[in-house]
Amino acid sequence: MTDNQSVIEALRSAHEGAPNNNEIALHLASLLLASAEYSESLKLFQSVLAREPGSEPSLRGALQCAEAQNDAGLAEAYRHSADSIWSWDGGASDRSSAPSSGRWGEFAGAKTAGGSR
Repeated sequence: MTDNQSVIEALRSAHEGAPNNNEIALHLASLLLASAEYSESLKLFQSVLAREPGSEPSLRGALQCAEAQNDAGLAEAYRHSADSIWSWDGGASDRSSAPSSGRWGEFAGAKTAGGSR
């Protein structure tokens, strides 16, 4: 068992004991995403989103899982959710309140530049 697998197993146990703890769920989901365990990771991201709909790391992670599973419809739904959350100013093209790191930054940049996905 690798170190990463040991951490994943420890976090699974911690999550079983505290299923509503968003920090544990996000940490576990992120490690599972990095380990290409997309289905389990997506379920965890979704559970956090159910408790905290505007969670940036959960939206970003759920989008990455959907894309990795080639689920274009689900990925688009997460993009739409993020766009709704971060376009609180009535849809102005300024996405300065949107997350700007990682995959999400690419999405925000494409929308700002007039591109579409």
